[in-house]
Amino acid sequence: MAFGCDEHALVRYGLKLLGGEEAAEVRRHLEDCPSCVAYLSTFAPGDADGFGALAKAGAAAVDEMLKQPAEEWRRLFETNPERFANPAAVQALIQECEAAFDRDAARADVLSSILTESADALPPTFASRTLQALAWTRRATALHRRGRLPDALAAVSAAVARANHIPAADYERALIAFTAADILRELGRTEEALRGIREAAEVFARYNDARRHASAREMEAAVLFSSGEYARAGEIFQTLLDAAPADPVVRGRLAANAAHCLTRIGEHARALPLFAAAEEFFMGAGYATHVARIAWGKARAMRATGEEEAVDALRGVFNRFSELEATSEWVRVGIELVEWLLPTGAFAEVRAICTAVHERAIESGLQLQAMEAVSYLRDAAISERLTVDGALHVRRFIETLPSTPNAEFHIPASLG
Repeated sequence: MAFGCDEHALVRYGLKLLGGEEAAEVRRHLEDCPSCVAYLSTFAPGDADGFGALAKAGAAAVDEMLKQPAEEWRRLFETNPERFANPAAVQALIQECEAAFDRDAARADVLSSILTESADALPPTFASRTLQALAWTRRATALHRRGRLPDALAAVSAAVARANHIPAADYERALIAFTAADILRELGRTEEALRGIREAAEVFARYNDARRHASAREMEAAVLFSSGEYARAGEIFQTLLDAAPADPVVRGRLAANAAHCLTRIGEHARALPLFAAAEEFFMGAGYATHVARIAWGKARAMRATGEEEAVDALRGVFNRFSELEATSEWVRVGIELVEWLLPTGAFAEVRAICTAVHERAIESGLQLQAMEAVSYLRDAAISERLTVDGALHVRRFIETLPSTPNAEFHIPASLG
């Protein structure tokens, strides 16, 4: 890629967003271009190599901040904003968010809130706008992981607004579109999501960013899955998996998603080895929640192939989510376990699960509509009028509630 006097490349270089080869090419350009050196120096006076002078102090400030309880953040920020509202500190927070997304969604939520505070307090420059766009993109991801879809979409809008002030910001807008696609997909706006992610994939390919291009293709497959195009989605997931990505987490995710696609088209036997491979990848990486989710899909495939151990496997998933204190998944698995148990006549176990689900839902402050559904489930189980269709109706309502937060729970006439 020939950078020339490319403001966009210079900004990304200053923010340390370029890979080694691209960064080296910009450095070679800077050796023969005093005007670009002067341009870069406006972002970090006296340091044309891009924010290096702030890195040590900024990282130390972030380290100190991260030791504090979340409620102390605003006091720290208001007392010493310059220690946190500098590019190095913002970059450190971005990295901390990335590390926390898959391992600790609650921590990522707090960090991303701190991140946007710090980024928005930066002096108004093109470089600051880039960091602000990245910060709000991370905030959107954190909110999405917490199931707060409308808030996540608002964060995407904030990221777009900041990117609009960056010259030649097609790469940043592609990053934002990538995040937006996942949120739009869950909100049922699949056409918008598909259009945005395909445009983002083209940008990543143009910048020779193979990793993000692969991620964009993976997101495209996820959107296709949401649209019911399971075979096409599975082909993309399998193609990406066959490319043998080095990251075991990526390989695990691709294997799991390919397996889910196979189950949707009735190829349960072919899905089982992929679920097993995904489980192994994530277990090795220490991602307990991912392992539990994959085991859930595996149990479903086992049941579809007639394996007697399927119910015990789902009981194991139920217990795993309980240990992880993942209430949302635990509730849904519990209800599905009830669906599986009802035809066996295990009414005592069904009543115990429904009562436990109701109690945990109250303790966790589950959304009101979800509580109404869970209350019906418990009452119907106690009175022994709960049917498989009734449990399925409750589970589907709870699963779709995040994308339809104003939905009301109703009992169909057929369920009495």
